[in-house]
Amino acid sequence: MPFELGLDIGCRVYGSRQARRKKCLILDSDPYRYKAFLSDISGQDIQSHQNSPAKAINVVRHWLRIVSKRETIPGPIAINERFARFTNHLPVLCDESGLNRNDLQFVEYVALAEAWLRADKEVSSRLFMK
Repeated sequence: MPFELGLDIGCRVYGSRQARRKKCLILDSDPYRYKAFLSDISGQDIQSHQNSPAKAINVVRHWLRIVSKRETIPGPIAINERFARFTNHLPVLCDESGLNRNDLQFVEYVALAEAWLRADKEVSSRLFMK
């Protein structure tokens, strides 16, 4: 990750006007762990998710709310509840797709999540106002 992150941060300094307006959220499992391998990243607002999906959801949701200025982003409780429903349904989705839950590729996980979100329209329309 350090190389890719460095490229992204470099684009914000030396890139086009569009690249300079980019915003990024940097997450790590432990606060200040990055200092051991990325000393030049000081000054960036690095958040810790503590290997907790609920904490990661909370951090990302708050960041998106501030950066996007959207008022329609549901609160972390609603997002965590929806994520829990998806996680509980994931074994069924894997079985229906002939996939092993413990060996999902990222692209497969995304496809299953997208399919589940489409099927969960009733909750989606209530939580995510347009």
